[in-house]
Amino acid sequence: MTIVKWDVKVHADADPKATAAPQFWRRFIPVFHRWIQDGKPGGVLVDVAEYTHVPHGPQVLIVGHEGQWTLDTTDGKPGMLYSQRRPPEKTPDALKRALKECLQAVQLLANEPEAKGVLTFRTDRIEITANDRNAAPNEPKTYESLEPAVVKVLEPLVGKVTFVRESEPRRRAGVLASAAKAPPAADLLAKL
Repeated sequence: MTIVKWDVKVHADADPKATAAPQFWRRFIPVFHRWIQDGKPGGVLVDVAEYTHVPHGPQVLIVGHEGQWTLDTTDGKPGMLYSQRRPPEKTPDALKRALKECLQAVQLLANEPEAKGVLTFRTDRIEITANDRNAAPNEPKTYESLEPAVVKVLEPLVGKVTFVRESEPRRRAGVLASAAKAPPAADLLAKL
């Protein structure tokens, strides 16, 4: 089984009461507009969308041609999510590419004044999801390909990882990878 499109989410620590309020996330709308004007994080960037009315879901996102970057609160867990919309040219490197895109956005956002003191990204908690239900249904056989692919990309960066599989069969196949150490995003990017 070849998984060609991935979602990568780096979790963040934030005040749960604050993140439940739409105004918490709205502060990032001008940041994302500024990123588009500055050509960050890269590629063909199309627009910024706000979904702060959706509890426990996407809040603010940048839509791009190859993928989208989302400040996400699915399951009440805030973080930066990168979702590949089109597979990169070199399919075997798709997961590495998705991780790199997500970490670049994490690094950019961590340096923005609007995020300082309110969002702390945790590279020791990374969700990785196969972004294709047909190619990777949420069943045990999928994890035989998914988990080794995650180990191959993550363990050289953060050391030994443990997994919690997505147990809800109606959701896409994915894992929450946890590591003992949480290096800064810049250190992980240097190793990619």
